[in-house]
Amino acid sequence: MAGHADVYLTWGEPPAQVKEEIDWIRSPAERGGRTVRFGVRLHTVSRDSSAEAWSTAYRD
Repeated sequence: MAGHADVYLTWGEPPAQVKEEIDWIRSPAERGGRTVRFGVRLHTVSRDSSAEAWSTAYRD
């Protein structure tokens, strides 16, 4: 993947896991003379209450 990607997006995982992913991509990219940019993709769900928001988020 590091040989082909210009941008790698994470999905809001815990910081330690994001660091592992970034290191996993960055290291082979640098060895190949490439620079990969990183970002975080997050989704928000807004409702009148927290319970409604979680219900919507987990709805199938």
